Amino acid sequence: MVEEWFYDQMGEAQFYLDEDKFISKSGKEIATLERDKVVSVAGETLGIFENGAIYDTDGRLMAIISTGRGYVPTTNEIYGGDPDNSEFIPTDQDLTEEPGDPGISGIPYKPVHGDWSDTPLEEFFGTGL
Repeated sequence: MVEEWFYDQMGEAQFYLDEDKFISKSGKEIATLERDKVVSVAGETLGIFENGAIYDTDGRLMAIISTGRGYVPTTNEIYGGDPDNSEFIPTDQDLTEEPGDPGISGIPYKPVHGDWSDTPLEEFFGTGL
């Protein structure tokens, strides 16, 4: 049974999640879900799955379910600080620093862009849909 279709930025249904497998419209397995990671059929981490949305390793939205919530960060989430601290103002250094290295875990960056990826889904998954 298909629980939820994933939609691209044009609002077109492209694939769905069946248990832990992402399945294309044509019925082909295109990736798996391992905890919150989207993993290619070859075993490569492609991105993350969070709140009904799939993000690439740059934190850009790839696809989302109809009830999903795209991630749009606040300044406090990006640069730290207490959300109740109304005096928090990022410094010039905060605004120019790149995000830290994802570390040895191989887990992609947490989404921080809140916009759509320029990468086509076929390229993201490494296979036709």
